[in-house]
Amino acid sequence: MQAKKPNINPMEKKVRNPTTLGFVILVSLFLPGVCASSNDQSKHFVLVHGACLGAWSWYKMVPLLKSHGHSVTAIDLAASGINLLRANELRTMSDYTKPLMDFMESLPENEMVILVGHSYGGAAISQAMELFPHKITVAVFLTAFMPGPSLPFSLIFQQALSNVETALDNKVTFDDGPNNPPTTLIFGPNYISHVLYQHSPPEDAVLATMLVRPARLATGEELVFTEFRYGSVNRVFIISGGDQVLTKEIQEWMIEKNPPCRVLSIVGSDHMVMTSQPTQLLAHLPEEKDQFKANPMEENRRHPVILVLVILMSILFANVHASKEHNPKHFVLIHGACLGAWSWYKLIPPLKSYGHNVTAIDLAASGINLLRASDIRTFSDYSKPLMDFMESVPSTEKVILVGHSFGGAAISQAMELFPEKISVAVFVTASMPGPSLPLSEIVQKAINRIGSALDNKLNFDNGPNSPPTSFIFGAQYTTQVIYEFSPPQDPALAILLVRTVPLTSAEELVFTEARYGSVKRVFIIAEKDRVLTKEDQEWMIEKNPPSRVETISGSDHMVMTSKTPQLVAHLLDIARDFS
Repeated sequence: MQAKKPNINPMEKKVRNPTTLGFVILVSLFLPGVCASSNDQSKHFVLVHGACLGAWSWYKMVPLLKSHGHSVTAIDLAASGINLLRANELRTMSDYTKPLMDFMESLPENEMVILVGHSYGGAAISQAMELFPHKITVAVFLTAFMPGPSLPFSLIFQQALSNVETALDNKVTFDDGPNNPPTTLIFGPNYISHVLYQHSPPEDAVLATMLVRPARLATGEELVFTEFRYGSVNRVFIISGGDQVLTKEIQEWMIEKNPPCRVLSIVGSDHMVMTSQPTQLLAHLPEEKDQFKANPMEENRRHPVILVLVILMSILFANVHASKEHNPKHFVLIHGACLGAWSWYKLIPPLKSYGHNVTAIDLAASGINLLRASDIRTFSDYSKPLMDFMESVPSTEKVILVGHSFGGAAISQAMELFPEKISVAVFVTASMPGPSLPLSEIVQKAINRIGSALDNKLNFDNGPNSPPTSFIFGAQYTTQVIYEFSPPQDPALAILLVRTVPLTSAEELVFTEARYGSVKRVFIIAEKDRVLTKEDQEWMIEKNPPSRVETISGSDHMVMTSKTPQLVAHLLDIARDFS
């Protein structure tokens, strides 16, 4: 059957005279006591996250610290972030903290680090202080558990747990039976938005809802801290005045019972100081051991030189009205290779602010999906979470599928299997196979160009003479190519979260005109994409013409982070035009 030609020239750039909605955002960044140049002697900061979170929670701090010449390591504790253990596999606190202890063990004897523990991560760095005191310059407790020789960990744990376990939509499980203590805890979306992140930008709360995982609760194992080892390490406690999780009263109680060398305060912060007040936190992080004074309760009263950076952003939305949509749509967002649902975190709040429903899905072995790349045998295994979701959509409902990069292959499969449930499919600089363009041809073209670029890595589990079995982006490639025009915290986040993607055979995928071809398609070109180049995008458009083509100028591969408002504007237009 011959493919029906689109009504418009697919390569034509749509010219609009939009109604312009200008949002002016003034951001003043205060960097007390911090110089723009790198330090003469860089320090090594080791960042340890709180319960249910992961290394990703530090994504704003990593580029800030690195910009001042420091080395930074953010660690996923067990069953956290993209560590693939499950909470119910952990039997002791030592199981949970093992990744940090392994890291400390690996440090050369002559290297010392600055440990920074947030929330429950304070217990982990306390254990490291007892085991490796000679490798720690200073330990920083950021609104964190601070047990010690005179303050048992179990006592802090009970205080904190009683404050959060039944709050709002938090959930505890009783895997050992209802008459025994709870075994896991996970924060609910409402609790995340209204308590954990109440003073942070909304996209940070969205990111957390996509990445939180159940935390294993204390097992009854009592941690031992001695004055001789734990007590030999300098400690700083940073109070978060607006914290509703580990309240100011609990923080001050720990300080009174187990006095540190210094106490600092950050005002206007929530529990997530690193997202609500990252520049204040940067200014408070210690760099030298000899900064400390004898009085442990001394408040630091600095009068720093203040660097004020004023950023003026005019965000233009084409044909967009500020009021919520009378006819809300359901956007389903599918990530690219090595990424996860988290990659859409900036896009979700603005779409929701216009009254739309949004679902972002982790494909198999991606994000916090606990399958490994080696578990995936076919492309259908990889795309199964999306197909399961589409199966669950009521037959009376239609969704807008949005696929980014390799996610275009997944939404193409959904178009073939569930065409009646899709109002339009949007390919954001994405693989766009079809009846006349095999996915295998697109994948091979991409692998030939990016497979060994910079520090990317192809794996050959079936031997060097067989095709590659999996692939992962390197840190350099992520920063310099994928996120080339995105804010620096976005590649920092990605480096903490990218996972190996399986390279399965695509021969099983068949796209027909009757089913796949019945769904309207829009392709959004990322003009400066160096992963899926503009030439590659135009080649797919020529081989498999969509209903409409849009272009976003000045965007890298990650359009959702480099050109968020422009992408939002296009998606809102598409939702209206294809309803």
